[in-house]
Amino acid sequence: MILQAEAIGAAVVVTGLLDAALTVIQKVRAAKAYVKGTTKTLEQMSQQLDGLVRSLTLVKAESSLQTASIARQLSAIIDIGNELHGYFAGLRERQQRTSSALKAGDDDDKELGRIVERLDGARSEPMLCIDVAQVGLIGNLADGFRVASQTLVEVDDKVKGLSGKDLNIAAVLKDRAVETGE
Repeated sequence: MILQAEAIGAAVVVTGLLDAALTVIQKVRAAKAYVKGTTKTLEQMSQQLDGLVRSLTLVKAESSLQTASIARQLSAIIDIGNELHGYFAGLRERQQRTSSALKAGDDDDKELGRIVERLDGARSEPMLCIDVAQVGLIGNLADGFRVASQTLVEVDDKVKGLSGKDLNIAAVLKDRAVETGE
């Protein structure tokens, strides 16, 4: 009963953090639109934001992925997103004063690269949490677990569509006869 309450609490927190993260991504995209220049770093950042939105959308759709560890990672993503938004606001302000553009390899591009690298690391952690999620398990340690195979299959299909690989538990159970638990 306590674990169920903790799971519900984590889901509520994750839902709020997901909304905040998606809002920050929208702000970053809007701020980026006003920056002059096109660099490979800007392109990579845009691709990362697209991947991040797909990841966040998956977590939002699957309550079994809304865990305390995902909540911690979402907080990090929000912090980096806010930093990125601030970076673009500052860059836009400097560009308005100097009429310069972001150029590959300049100090601004290098700073953007460092932030993008941290954002990539922050996105990797929830993807790892998703990859090892114990979705579809029913039961407890004392009585043992059964697999809710339909839940596992559905979540695995969504994760596979996003990341291109199976959940670990799905890969392990792929060739085994499983008890449905449903």
